[in-house]
Order: sequence, then C-alpha cells, then structure tokens
Amino acid sequence: MDQRVYLHVGVHKSGTPHLQSRMARSGAALREQGVLYPAAGSQMFLSAVDVRDTCRAWGLRRRDVRGSWDRLCRTARHHDGVTVISHELFAGAAPRQVVAAMTMLRGVDVHVVVSTPDQEHPTTVETVNRWGRAVPPSRLHVLCAPTGPTGHPQLWQDFADLVGFDPARTAPRATID
Repeated sequence: MDQRVYLHVGVHKSGTPHLQSRMARSGAALREQGVLYPAAGSQMFLSAVDVRDTCRAWGLRRRDVRGSWDRLCRTARHHDGVTVISHELFAGAAPRQVVAAMTMLRGVDVHVVVSTPDQEHPTTVETVNRWGRAVPPSRLHVLCAPTGPTGHPQLWQDFADLVGFDPARTAPRATID
C-alpha cells in the first residue's frame, strides 16, 4: 500500500474553511484521483477536539468525542492512497497532544501542512515548531495563504500541487434541471 496522510494544520485566518469546503464538495472527484477526504458530518471537528481534549470548551462531553481521532486514523490507514485530514484546531495542539496524535499514524507517511496568513506571525512559528518535531523536515510544508480576491484560488492550487491532485478535475460540474 502507498499510504500518505496530509495533516493540514491551519493557523487561524489562513483559508482553512475554504480548503475544507472545497475538499468536501470535491469528494468524488478527489477519490477518482486516489485522494480521500473523510469529512462526513462533523468528523474532522470532533477529531480535532479529541486530539486537543477541549470537549468542555465546545459544550461536549468526553464520551461525545472519545475515539474520534482514532477512527479517523483507522480510515486513513485503510485507504490505499492519499488521505487529507484538516482542521484549524490542530494548530493549537500542545506538544504532548501532537505526540499522541502522531502515535495513531505511526508507520504511515505523514506530511504536516501548516497554512498561515503570515509566515512571521508568532502563532505560525509556534505551530510549525510543535508539529515540525513530529515529522522529518522534508515532510513539513508551510503554505502562505495569499490575501485579496485571488487568495483562495491560489491556496487551493498550492494545496493541490502539494497533495498531488488536479484541481481542474475537482470543479463542480454543471447540472441540467
């Protein structure tokens, strides 16, 4: 199996919701290209809350999120290809939470992708330092989210280039009513 996981750790205000929305809307087209985005319902959110152990802050009970990260990792392990996991809550994970999260992906080729509005921002530096310890330097990627009207399309293109899919093949198809 050629399993790879791109763990997108989006710093706040770096286009993470845009990427997640595009990935979710493009699920079938991505699967045709061998890329899985397991975003059913609130799975990514619950997994991020599980990793961060912040269920109370979100008005949830521990049992509401327990095992969410493990299930997501099992899904990635069973996919023969690329899996994308993405949530901006991962950016605030403490070092011990990063270690625990990565333990569930041991043996899988994990790439950490940090998207950021500004590479010099202290939050970005801290996030890169925490998550960068979990993977070799060649598997740590920082994408700077361009600002302005072309920002989101450029971020989508950059993300697609990194993950290895053709974004033109993910465009919504016109339907006839």
